Amino acid sequence: MDEMEEIEIVIVGGGICGLATALALHRKGIKSVVLEKSETLRATGAGITIRANGWCALHQLGVASNLRLTSLTVQGGKNISVASGKQQERPFEKGEIRCLRRSELIKGLAENLPPGTIHLGCQVLSITLDPLSSHSIIQLQNGCTIKATVFFH
Repeated sequence: MDEMEEIEIVIVGGGICGLATALALHRKGIKSVVLEKSETLRATGAGITIRANGWCALHQLGVASNLRLTSLTVQGGKNISVASGKQQERPFEKGEIRCLRRSELIKGLAENLPPGTIHLGCQVLSITLDPLSSHSIIQLQNGCTIKATVFFH
């Protein structure tokens, strides 16, 4: 039987939320590992609109300045009724609203993580709870087993 690797904090999923969580922990001096099933980090969808609170969070993560360089300011938008098809101009609330490529956001978060934080090609097969320690036991497709104190999915 393979030896069980012990990792304190495991985050499953290398998307925006997983990477942002890992980066927030890193900024607080807490080590974590991100398990991503794909062989590369990838973004689903083309763009994302980030409002004022989101930019505050990105500032706290230390990535807002660089992401602003590749984003576009959004001035307003339209509401379109699905039922009637009516369009109505709508100014946005005050505060910074910008749109950027999801891939740029993923890249910006990943580049600020310490080397070795992101583990690519890690398909999770099962997650069970160790009844003795209450740790999560994560079984990977490659045969590896991880015992995690804290587990985010």
